[in-house]
Amino acid sequence: MTDYYVSTTGSDTNNNSGTIDRPFATLTRAISQVKPGDTIYVRGGVYYPENGIWLGENRSGTEDARIAIRAFEGEKPILDGSKLPKGSSLVHLDGQYIDFEGFEVRYAPKNGISVWGGDDIRILNNTVHNTWDTGIFVGYDRSDARPTNILIDDNTVYRATLKSQARDFYGGWGQGISGFGNNITITDNRVFNNFGEGIGISGSKNRASGNVVYDNYAVEMYVLNATDSVLENNLIYNTGNREFWRSQDGGKTWHPSAGIQMGNEFSSTNVLGSELDRNVVRNNIVIGGSAGFFYGNYEKGGGLRNTQVINNTFYQGTQELLHVDEDEGHVNTTFANNIFHQTNGRIMAYMPSLDGLNFQRNLWYDSSARMETASVEGASSDLQADPLLVKPGGFKAEDYQLRKGSPAIDAGTSQNAPANDYLGGARPVNGCHDIGAWEFTGSNPIPASTEASDDTPTTSGTGNDTLGGEAGDDTLIGGSGNDLLKGGAGNDTLIGGSGSDRFYFDINSAFNRAVIGVDRIRDFASKTDKIILDRTTFTELSGTAKEFAAVANETTAATSAAKIVYSRSTGNLFYNPNSSANGFGSGGQFAVLSNIPTLTASDFLIQA
Repeated sequence: MTDYYVSTTGSDTNNNSGTIDRPFATLTRAISQVKPGDTIYVRGGVYYPENGIWLGENRSGTEDARIAIRAFEGEKPILDGSKLPKGSSLVHLDGQYIDFEGFEVRYAPKNGISVWGGDDIRILNNTVHNTWDTGIFVGYDRSDARPTNILIDDNTVYRATLKSQARDFYGGWGQGISGFGNNITITDNRVFNNFGEGIGISGSKNRASGNVVYDNYAVEMYVLNATDSVLENNLIYNTGNREFWRSQDGGKTWHPSAGIQMGNEFSSTNVLGSELDRNVVRNNIVIGGSAGFFYGNYEKGGGLRNTQVINNTFYQGTQELLHVDEDEGHVNTTFANNIFHQTNGRIMAYMPSLDGLNFQRNLWYDSSARMETASVEGASSDLQADPLLVKPGGFKAEDYQLRKGSPAIDAGTSQNAPANDYLGGARPVNGCHDIGAWEFTGSNPIPASTEASDDTPTTSGTGNDTLGGEAGDDTLIGGSGNDLLKGGAGNDTLIGGSGSDRFYFDINSAFNRAVIGVDRIRDFASKTDKIILDRTTFTELSGTAKEFAAVANETTAATSAAKIVYSRSTGNLFYNPNSSANGFGSGGQFAVLSNIPTLTASDFLIQA
């Protein structure tokens, strides 16, 4: 197993061996050398390939010896496609057992990263933007040549499918991420500001989970011709950014895209295969958009078959919150334990027929009570009441937790209910399932706009609690259970207690040392607790493991190339947005861990 290196100062001449001291100049040259088990490390800098970068069948790894192409630790290589021929994708991963990790991929004349029929490929922690077509594309041209076992994890994709930037397309646009194949897993990505669909899946046994998807032109998440696939734990929203709104009447009126959309389309080569069947949509939070959930009887039709839409929270559609076209193909499809919250005077639900559709223990809240549908009141188990969400209208998942006294608490059905909620908390808490994406944990969550009393200890109960400090120097004590502690501004003391606790840092603005203060975490347990850093405050973080470093002392911390730096001698935790330059620039210390635990990158979560 050999390591090869690529550098902007390297050379592709025959007397260069590709070692760290004598690196190659191009990825293409390095790829020509690799065998199963080899790794290519690419140094920082901008690379301008004049032809696409290919790993085909002849450059594949094996199950026990994968081929990896990775950014060199602590550096950010940029692949720039501005010199490629028209219609060329930038990176082609068409072999087997390949990892591609840590790159910025930009200005591709077609797709940024393309998997065309490959298998067992992992695309990890890349930033892909400004591509003419799809950002990350996984697809095929024959239904018997579908890519399988593909992982697309922790990537950021924006301003893809620029071909439809004029917004005069009515179909045929690309996507931020396309997962067309079998066993495609799309997890923990950030997909936004794309001029097509955000994330699309088609094929069989695919899963899209934990993604943050917003402000995409055509639709946020699209499931077409898919079977046995799952959409779960995604945060989907529309901020009102009209640059990504669409028109279907020649520009007379404009509206945002739908949140989750399902349908069946035709294909001249039958490449899409079978129609929608046995799909699950659960634990998603969908905010804004023209509709929260949309099924369209267009092109091929076929209906929702054996579909489960369960424990989602849908808030405020600009046209209708729930839209299900009439279709003779609807059969054995269940909407259960969902919150439908619509108070803007628009239509709550459009469903001309309920044939083939079952409704169980949903909660509807609409002050105007407009239902253009065969009455869901026929589903006697459904409720109509204010769900008492923490802060409806916000764009954070926590805003859609249930407040104490919510009629959604313990009101759901256990039939087909997921075992966990949006953030992974166990369901049910008290023997009965809640309605919506969040399971109520026993005490009232404190919204970001509510301040704890300054300098007064705030103590939780014995459940899974949420405590917020906001302004002032607060003491938050979680007690037993899995607690979420938000210090906010000021110098706070955070005591998680027993259980798996989360310590959340966000001041709703960019990092400011004078505002955020230095919080003291008294009892952090590595591998059990988590530190959550919000990108609103920690704007330079992308969420890669390489952005964290544990160093010997403060002197070393001030010169570290990492963006989050932990001093092993003092327990002090620093934000370092200027990386390797001396000092912390506009960053600085924001926490101290009193018990000086051993910290690793896995102890952190980065929230969009």
